[in-house]
Amino acid sequence: MAQVGLDGQSSVGCLDVDAAGALYLTGSTNSNSFPTVNAADSANLAGSFTPFVTKVAPDGQSLVFSTYFGGTGLDLYGDIAAGPRG
Repeated sequence: MAQVGLDGQSSVGCLDVDAAGALYLTGSTNSNSFPTVNAADSANLAGSFTPFVTKVAPDGQSLVFSTYFGGTGLDLYGDIAAGPRG
């Protein structure tokens, strides 16, 4: 997968792989250039750090979705688990 230059700090906290081999990641970022693909309508960078959720295609070559996932304050991410249907 192509590397993305980020203008801040990002860290992955949890990950899981589904039966098809897609990778799911969650973590936090303060980057304005974090890659968003098929993002939630209300997704934006807000607060000092914002959680994100990202799904990487099974071949590792593209993002299926990647979105900020938080409110306006300091938000924390939790675990992530891929269900039987991904």
